[in-house]
Amino acid sequence: MESVRLPVLISKSSQSGKALYADPKSGDAKEKDIAFKGFEDLKQDRYNKILHHEQLHKSYGGAQAGGITILYDGNGVANSGFVPISLPAALNKQNPAETLNMARIAFASATAPSDMSDADCAVASSAKSMENLAASEFNKQKTINKNHSGQNLNFIA
Repeated sequence: MESVRLPVLISKSSQSGKALYADPKSGDAKEKDIAFKGFEDLKQDRYNKILHHEQLHKSYGGAQAGGITILYDGNGVANSGFVPISLPAALNKQNPAETLNMARIAFASATAPSDMSDADCAVASSAKSMENLAASEFNKQKTINKNHSGQNLNFIA
């Protein structure tokens, strides 16, 4: 993500007698108020872009997703954000369907924004691996249960 720069003083006086600053949007010489307005606009645009990205993670993650956190640089410009997502660390063999569902939600959350970050890709990869593992176990148990259904076991006590 491109950095947002503060306006820089480039000339102590213009024809109007006011100092000129480099506008962060265009780089053109502008009066101080206009240059700083451009900076504030860029700050807001950056915040909105990051917030939208994180809101997509949050909305697709549902109850598995934590709160949105946005991080700022020293100039108060948003530079990144994240939403924690719950993903099982290991397969629950007692309930592979639950693990499968959680992995699918985590994958959907990680891949929701079109501009995925490296962290988003890493979460998506982990979620997909867990999804494949859970689906395999789920199908294995389903096959075992299907093969044993309708059979009576006789016990002598």
